This record gives sequence, structure tokens and C-alpha cells, in this order.
Amino acid sequence: MNQYYVTNNTKIKNLNDYVTLYFYDNIINDDEIKYLSEILKNNKTLKSLYLSGNNINDEEVKHLSDALKFNTTLEILSLFRNNIYNEGIIYLSESLKVNKTLKYLNLSFNHIGDDGLKILFETLNFNKTLIVLNLFINNIGEMKYYDMINDKLEENKIYQENRKKENKELLILPLYLFKSFIFVNKDILDDLNIFINKIV
Repeated sequence: MNQYYVTNNTKIKNLNDYVTLYFYDNIINDDEIKYLSEILKNNKTLKSLYLSGNNINDEEVKHLSDALKFNTTLEILSLFRNNIYNEGIIYLSESLKVNKTLKYLNLSFNHIGDDGLKILFETLNFNKTLIVLNLFINNIGEMKYYDMINDKLEENKIYQENRKKENKELLILPLYLFKSFIFVNKDILDDLNIFINKIV
């Protein structure tokens, strides 16, 4: 198993040989997202997918979200610095309701607003797997949603603690380069990072 870096529109190789794909600053188009999403649906080895700086929009997020409904191995997804608005969060939320493996989701440097944050909160009623959620630098302004998510994640923390007692196993979090900007709890995410947003 290995890591694979894709830059300057190099072609995607057979991803069955890789556990990590770095796909940085390629400005990939809709057809390429569709192709990657089809691969992701059935891939059994990839654990980390970094799609930073690709100008991915809401419709392209829909393709990725459809893939997440079927994927059973991916644990880290970074959509840092793309072009995602609240509509994209609607698509992601549908996949998070059924996905049972994704632990880390980076949505920083996008255009997500209060409605998107509310949708993510509602999604936590169905998702008990997500551990790290990064919303650093978006268009979030309503602190009430922050408080609501904290309350929901506190419920998740209790759920995970009970699950650990039953299964006698520990959750292990992936290391993240910008961990100083993310509140992480070893049991479950019980704080949401919304630094540098439009807090009113």
C-alpha cells in the first residue's frame, strides 16, 4: 500500500494499490469527478482522499456524496478550499446519514452558511461515526447553531463511551496538520471549529 499524489492534471492510476490519494490544485472538471466517484464507490483500499483546491462545486459534490453511500473504507475526506455552498451540504448530509466509516471531514475555506450548519446538525441525528469536522473560514454567523451542534455532539460522546464499554475498543484519530485549529476529543468530536466566520 502507498500514497499517490496527483498534481497538474496527471492521470489517476489504479487506486486499488493506494490507501491515500492527494489530489491538489487540479481544477478538475465534472467528468473527472464522476470518474473518481465511480472508482470510490467500489474501492476497498483507499482510506484518505484529499481534494483540496479543485474548485469543486455543489453539483460535483453530489457525485462524491453518492459514492460515499456505497464506500466502506474511506475514513478521511478533505474538501478544503473549494466552491461548496449550502446545496453541497445537503448532498453530503444524505451520504453521512448512511456512511459508517468516515471519521474526518474537512470543509474549511468554502462558502457554507448558517443553513448548511443547521443541516449538518440535523445529520448528526443519524451519524455516530464522524469524529472531526472542520469548518474553518466559511460564512457561518449564527452562534445558536454552534451551541446546538455542541449539544448534539455531547450526546454522541455519551453514545461512543457506552459503545466503547460494550465493545472494549478505543477510537484512534488520524493526525491532521492543522490540528491546532480543530477541537478533537479522543472519544468523539464534542466541539465544532468555526474560527474566522461571520459571527454576529
